[in-house]
Amino acid sequence: MPLYPSHKMTKRSQSSIEFMILVAFILFGFLAFFAFIYGSISDNVIKRNNQELLDIADIVKEEIDLAYESSDGYRRVFKIPSKIDNLDYDINITDDFVYIRTNNGKYSASIPIKEINNSGSSGLIKGGNIIEKIDREVFINRNG
Repeated sequence: MPLYPSHKMTKRSQSSIEFMILVAFILFGFLAFFAFIYGSISDNVIKRNNQELLDIADIVKEEIDLAYESSDGYRRVFKIPSKIDNLDYDINITDDFVYIRTNNGKYSASIPIKEINNSGSSGLIKGGNIIEKIDREVFINRNG
């Protein structure tokens, strides 16, 4: 029995190592491809959810602007969706801004609005909201 492996055994070992290196490169390529795809999808979801928040805040702003432009006695019901991409969210008006934020804290938006009378108001709610103009003041969901 020889002390050194045969030439045939060395070639087989070298082929096995080359095959393992090739498999490792292919796996790395697939992982890089999937990481790129996942990153692109994740970016699109973030952009879409942020845009949906801005769209809802813009609905409120446009309703307030319309009420300001209307005459006294104006009254209208406008709807706010209950969820955004199956995410719960909170929406409120504070210091002449519409603030909207998902409950998981990942997405938020705010836009400035004209001043409204919040006294005696239950604030914005998901679903139907009543906006009114009385004595040149705009109210949303006024109690009483």
